Amino acid sequence: MTWAPDSPRAPELADALRALGGGPPRMLGDGDTRNPQAPPGRPRLLDALLDEVVAALVQ
Repeated sequence: MTWAPDSPRAPELADALRALGGGPPRMLGDGDTRNPQAPPGRPRLLDALLDEVVAALVQ
């Protein structure tokens, strides 16, 4: 997931993954325009450089 771990959406996502039998979410820390607690200075996923996004996902 691209949100920050302290996002208000993080617990909701973790609950949904648990209900679906998935593992824990991997939060990449990108900004979220609809989340006022998104990390300042971090771009939204769609505004981030592709190479940086791919590197974060591969890690």
